[in-house]
Amino acid sequence: MSLSEALGIYAELSVGLAGFGGVAAAFSGREREFRPAEKLRLDALLLCAGSVFVGCLCFFVALVFDHPEIQATIYAAVGSLPITAICFATVVPRAWKAVFDPDATSRPGITSLFTFLLAVTLISYVGVIVTEGSARYLIVGFSVQLAFGLWMFSRLLTRAN
Repeated sequence: MSLSEALGIYAELSVGLAGFGGVAAAFSGREREFRPAEKLRLDALLLCAGSVFVGCLCFFVALVFDHPEIQATIYAAVGSLPITAICFATVVPRAWKAVFDPDATSRPGITSLFTFLLAVTLISYVGVIVTEGSARYLIVGFSVQLAFGLWMFSRLLTRAN
C-alpha cells in the first residue's frame, strides 16, 4: 500500500469519526446542554479528527501541485501541527482543571495519558519536519490521533459526566 492510499484511508476514518461523534452527541438522549466533561470529550474528538483530515488534505493538495511525496509529507505535518497544538493548548488545561473538580469523574492517570498522547502526536509531526519528510512519523502521528479520537468517542458514549 502506498502512502497516498494510506492517507486516503486516514482521511476517510477522520471524517467518519467526526460524523459519528456529531451523531452521537445529537441523538444521545441527554438534556440539550452539555456538561463540561462532555464538551471536553467532543472538542478533543473533533480537533483530533480535524487535524488528521487537514493533514491528509494538505498532502493531497501538495501532490496535485506536483510536489514530490517527501515534500507533500512535510506539508501534511505542517498542516496538522497547528490544530494539534490548539488541542494541546486548549483541551489539556481544561482536562487538568476537571481532575481537581470534586464533582467530576476525571482521574489524574487518565488525564496524564491524554496529555502524553497529544505530546507524542506533536513530537511526531515535528519529527516529520526535522527529518525532512519521514512518512513513518506522520503515520504514527495520524494513528495516535485517530486512536485518541476513538477513545474520546467511546468515553463520550459511555460516560455520563
